[in-house]
Amino acid sequence: MRLLILACWTVSMTPDSFAQTPPASPGGARDMDYLKTAGGLASLPSPIWVQKRPISLDVHFAVIKDLSRTDAPYNKGHIRTRETAAGDPGVAFKVTDAVLTGTKGETWPIARATFEATYSPVAGGSMGRDGKFFKKPAPVLGVQMKEPFAVTASWGRLQGKSGEWLVQYDEAGKDFGIVGEALFQETYEHLQVTPELRARLDAMRARVPKK
Repeated sequence: MRLLILACWTVSMTPDSFAQTPPASPGGARDMDYLKTAGGLASLPSPIWVQKRPISLDVHFAVIKDLSRTDAPYNKGHIRTRETAAGDPGVAFKVTDAVLTGTKGETWPIARATFEATYSPVAGGSMGRDGKFFKKPAPVLGVQMKEPFAVTASWGRLQGKSGEWLVQYDEAGKDFGIVGEALFQETYEHLQVTPELRARLDAMRARVPKK
């Protein structure tokens, strides 16, 4: 059952309530890297709590021969994701890293240690063996953007379009990703704000640098 969208702080419930407009940057896509020194999404007026749905995804654990592949989306030790900026080789991966294929055919790699901490195999599967995996439940903050934007994720530079989502994966506000609108609606759910989630956001906002 889809959960009601609720803001973590009191805001006007207009259609644009959750589409954030941070300070402008000169020309082109709005550069969201400034958030990494501004306290992350907690520094914005109304981020919301979301969580990845437990949808099983195909996972391949990279082997040596994958490092020389050039068939899309592979690019000699990199994966060109849908958010990879033009001219960027893509997201680098190493042997044993997990290469995931999403519900829309999108592909991206995740470092093995991070993957093991955040994903679980479906019944009958095992870590390190190709198969179906799903992400463990983990509430994260997200905002929907009103205009083209860009952010440097831990795996490379990403470009987002108007209407797509900026998602923060860590408490410190330094690890971000971009999720397309259609994919977001299919694979994420909006969480009702519990006292625990409200307290987490309060703690994150307490660490936002004072202006």
